[in-house]
Amino acid sequence: MTTEDNIDVNDILEGAARALFLSAYALASVDSDLPAAGPGEDWDDVAPDTPQTARDSAQRLLDGTAGYNIAYSRDDLIRRLCVEWIQAGGDGGRRWTAEERFGHCLAMQALGHGVGLIDDIRPDSGYCRPYVPNWESHYIGGKLYAT
Repeated sequence: MTTEDNIDVNDILEGAARALFLSAYALASVDSDLPAAGPGEDWDDVAPDTPQTARDSAQRLLDGTAGYNIAYSRDDLIRRLCVEWIQAGGDGGRRWTAEERFGHCLAMQALGHGVGLIDDIRPDSGYCRPYVPNWESHYIGGKLYAT
């Protein structure tokens, strides 16, 4: 059984950073010479390594997610939310750990891609439901910019 003690927040951070970066990279590839994923290809296999700027953005995303919670530290809340998500049926699939996939879903929710992550967090959990800030990211000239 997954408990908060088993959850590595760094894996959640990496999953969120990769999702933020891939979203920006995919959009940037439309009007550029950047390598793009074709039919049957995954953006994760085509895009370059996740830059530090994406990790910095993911840190801000996690901070914003926990920003209105006063009962737990940021990392404790993120771990609790991840456990809730796993208990609701979330997993990493064949590519990621469950923590990385949770981070990915958290970023996709913030980007407005409608993954319904919040639907998997019980409202009677006894702690604040997460606030996922609206997020926008752009990949310009080899750098990730996020707002």
